[in-house]
Amino acid sequence: MPSNPTTCCPRIDAIVRSVDFVAAALWRRHESDCDRLDDACARHGVAWSPVLLEGRYLSLGPVVVPGRGECYACFRRRVMTHHDTPDRELAVLRAYEDEPALGPAG
Repeated sequence: MPSNPTTCCPRIDAIVRSVDFVAAALWRRHESDCDRLDDACARHGVAWSPVLLEGRYLSLGPVVVPGRGECYACFRRRVMTHHDTPDRELAVLRAYEDEPALGPAG
């Protein structure tokens, strides 16, 4: 899959339809892109997982399997309930959405 789901959105269904699994490697959170990817994977029954390198932390998951468990948006809502400062997290996510180049330099 191309490195930025946004640049391939017109083709995202064709790409997802042609694979068995999608791993989305991210240098920062791209929630709207992950939502679009989640929708495409759900339409085609393809499992996927984000891999996020954020600062010095690498996180994997969740593994989203359409029809078996929660969607990515449901996972994000659940995770947000565990943050000590959810308003700050939401502000960071909004800033990332407003300015795609924003984030730590790597």
